[in-house]
Amino acid sequence: MSRLRTISSTNYPENYPSKHNCWWHITAPAGNIVALVFTEFATEGCCDKLKIFDSPIRTGNNQLLIRVLGGDIASPFRVYSRNNYLSLRFESDSSLSYRGFSFTYRAIRPLPTPSAVTRTTRTTTTSSTTLAGVCGFTRQVTTNEPVEFTSPNHPRRYPPNSNCQWTLSTTPGRVVQLTIGRVETELKWDFIEVWDGIRKLARLEGLPATQTFVSVDYTGLIVTFQSDRSVNRNGFHAVFRSVPAGIVPPELTLPELCGFNTTATNAFQIITSPLYPNLYPLGIECKWYITSPPGSTILFNVTSTNIESCCDFLEIYDGTRAIGSLAGRLRGWRAYRSTGNFMMLLFYSDDSVARTGFHAKFKSFTPTITTTTTTAIPTTTVPSLTVPTPATKASTVAKTSTIAIHTTSLRPGTTCGYETIASSEPQILTSPQFPSTYQNNLYCEWVIGSPTGYTVQLTVGYLDTELCCDYLVILVGRSEVARLRGVLSEPVTYLSVVGITVRFVTDSSINEKGFQLVYRSVHSSSPITPLSLPCKYLIKILL
Repeated sequence: MSRLRTISSTNYPENYPSKHNCWWHITAPAGNIVALVFTEFATEGCCDKLKIFDSPIRTGNNQLLIRVLGGDIASPFRVYSRNNYLSLRFESDSSLSYRGFSFTYRAIRPLPTPSAVTRTTRTTTTSSTTLAGVCGFTRQVTTNEPVEFTSPNHPRRYPPNSNCQWTLSTTPGRVVQLTIGRVETELKWDFIEVWDGIRKLARLEGLPATQTFVSVDYTGLIVTFQSDRSVNRNGFHAVFRSVPAGIVPPELTLPELCGFNTTATNAFQIITSPLYPNLYPLGIECKWYITSPPGSTILFNVTSTNIESCCDFLEIYDGTRAIGSLAGRLRGWRAYRSTGNFMMLLFYSDDSVARTGFHAKFKSFTPTITTTTTTAIPTTTVPSLTVPTPATKASTVAKTSTIAIHTTSLRPGTTCGYETIASSEPQILTSPQFPSTYQNNLYCEWVIGSPTGYTVQLTVGYLDTELCCDYLVILVGRSEVARLRGVLSEPVTYLSVVGITVRFVTDSSINEKGFQLVYRSVHSSSPITPLSLPCKYLIKILL
């Protein structure tokens, strides 16, 4: 598997120029194809187009066109080359311009061409017959044994210009029960319709919830599926059976296959690759869509991976932005957090080697805002330890006077994350339970802002974590400026006018003492002086 790279339109995320004409040429190693994942696409629909050609060089031959993209297209979506190369041409006219587009690309092994075969599928609930890759059929069922069918190629992308019809019937005295789920189509242009005779029961498109239908009589139901020539997605999965008329049939559920839509709660839920811990299937493309309640974010922890390193991968998206790509064996585990209330996961396997896959868990997270107040009792003067600040790219602090810090009524380390506005009075922040050892499986995040015209000054004075797997991340805005782990040899200071986020992540094994830092806000016109940490806590951890 090749490394993930990114291409964007000129000036992205600002508007692209008018009268623009750009070409990109991408070539993969022999035996591979090029996979594009568009994370945003917004152009003038009538006149500004991105053309994707099955060609390694510039061409005007429309017979080689793979896609023509324009307008506002819901993202993310994927485009694949037919060979090991493709060329892209973007043209804009002299009128309106928009944000443009951004996509990642990589070389992957091509999926096998699916064959229209009938197979028996084993599930945890019930056994059923699956008719996969068939674009329509006519079938009469007479028993309550479930029969599955899917859009062509599912769980991979359906082909363009599909026009399929499934006619489902039974015998007199019985009715047809149908459940359709895992629907993912291009909104407005690709859709499923369910008919009971001449009466249309539903039109499904985009990402609707699973729905169940029951026919009026034995003549049954008709399911149609249509797609246009542009964006292709994973389609749908359906199951139907015959049940006696006049009774309320028991719920008909879809067997677990690959991917789902779900809502995160404040308790961890599990996601795994299909058939985990057994070998995952070859030639699949699975997507999971996770939404959390408004005002919350999503924590996603990958606890284990065993994925073919060359050709299969798990990608993690924060909304439409790729924030992680995993393959091979994971040492320790990885933690991700969304910035909004939506995440998407994509798991891809080619047609060669299968492994056990991945195991992950997720939950919703609502940051709490904590205000630290000092007690009314007199403070005691504590001898201060001056923090020497090395000259680094991330920090430039003059070595002048030392500022003493007085302890407050809030014991450091009693919270795992909060949002606050830094004041001019220095505040202490530590890992949970400091100076005792921190707990397993932590994902703590502290968001520290500053008033307008002020700079956040933050000094990490002590760090002791498991070297391989537990770490402290410093972010300025959304950019990671430092990832600290192991034992810190000397204190380090960071400055930011847009605020600083501190993230602490631990795995499920060895625990150490954690970290201790101090922060405050400084007026942008004032000189920066070094911060000191209270020695009473440093003495405890050094004994």
